Amino acid sequence: MKAAGLVALSALILVACAHVPVEVDDGLTFSERQAQLRGVAQWSMRGRLAVAAGDEGFSGRFSWVQRDGVLDLRVRGPLGAGAVAIQGDAEHLTVTARGSSEPVQISDPERELTHLLGWWVPVRSVPAWLLGIPDDNYPAAPVFDADGLVANFQQRNWLVAVQRYQLLENTLIPARLDLIHQDLSLKVIVDSWVVDYPD
Repeated sequence: MKAAGLVALSALILVACAHVPVEVDDGLTFSERQAQLRGVAQWSMRGRLAVAAGDEGFSGRFSWVQRDGVLDLRVRGPLGAGAVAIQGDAEHLTVTARGSSEPVQISDPERELTHLLGWWVPVRSVPAWLLGIPDDNYPAAPVFDADGLVANFQQRNWLVAVQRYQLLENTLIPARLDLIHQDLSLKVIVDSWVVDYPD
């Protein structure tokens, strides 16, 4: 999708999927909140995931644990169908699918995971996006809502839209996100967060 298309899509999302009003405030500016979240070395989340790619789709539950750059992602469909575990870091991942004879080793995640899944996932950037902030290593221009919170940002040809926030230990953090790249859409609803904030 070209830049103009992403801008138009961003505007459409802001109109059609406006934020649920935030009834609490963490008292932080965007820069302060971003600095606070960038300092987080360990966090975990559980929730629901819906993936749509063209005429294909998938929904299920997931858990994601992030520790100092190492992730442990577990996804399962209804009644445990299609269960998959992804573990490792941005340099090497191990993918284990239910029913497979042995794990798949991936030494170039952003390239090889694309072939495995059929769509591109920017592994290096997703952990920051799930916290509602851009990846430091790539340019992004956040768009803010009326409350001064990040509504969305475009980065690495993806649109990241935070649809709802929640207050966790005095810091606002996403409760629902939409991640969109071309005809691929990931809707993430977070049921629980555990974050080890820096002192």
